[in-house]
Amino acid sequence: MGELEDRVVLVTGAADGMGLASAKSFAAEGAVVLIADIDGIAADRAAKEIQSSGGNACAYAVDVSSVAELEALFKSVDETYGRLNVLFSHAGIQAPLGLDLTEDDFDHVVNVNLKSHFFCTQFALPLMRKCAPETSIIYTSSTAGMRGMPTSPLYSMTKAGILLFMRSVAVRLAPEGIRANAIAPGAVQTAFSQKYVEASGMTTEEVVARTAQRIPLGRIGQPTDIASVAVFLASDLSSFITGQTIVVDGGHLA
Repeated sequence: MGELEDRVVLVTGAADGMGLASAKSFAAEGAVVLIADIDGIAADRAAKEIQSSGGNACAYAVDVSSVAELEALFKSVDETYGRLNVLFSHAGIQAPLGLDLTEDDFDHVVNVNLKSHFFCTQFALPLMRKCAPETSIIYTSSTAGMRGMPTSPLYSMTKAGILLFMRSVAVRLAPEGIRANAIAPGAVQTAFSQKYVEASGMTTEEVVARTAQRIPLGRIGQPTDIASVAVFLASDLSSFITGQTIVVDGGHLA
């Protein structure tokens, strides 16, 4: 029996990187994993990969910046499963660098990085109340939301907003037995971070080596490092933890 046996877990932004690693770990612990991603083809591929390893997973194509699509997603989950034990609201995007950006750019980043977490929570609650206290909401923030990020103030702003939203949700839902916590990754090697590598003008190896020098544990993070924490927060192992942010950065902020 795994730590999440027969629990229904929804992960947004789960087709690759940290989201996919977490989805695989949830499935390995016995969960029914619902993979939601804007890239429906990649989401379906991820679900089939989990199924081929003996796990239970299905895919949903959804743009989390659209409230209508999120509402349809949770309606489908309700019709198929009738409950939801864990919401891992992980989806997020990069923001343009600097302060010189358009209103459309600003709105798109806020819609994905902040608004989606609010409405995922709203639509998930009726399904999660059926499962309490075997319930957990997990949000993905960033160490960029805990310190100034001069390269992208907008990204920092949205990631910081997630943390205060999480704490507010945790206090509000604690009497109902629903927990809420956040993971704040530091430097993690994914396709997402690769775009920053390309903007730096250095090779991946150079960026990884330079970044690792600033991390006390001496290495850059991997998606599985985030997945391990996600499983902990999703399971009863963390049943007395709510309203907290777990920083996964190899000691960089210490």
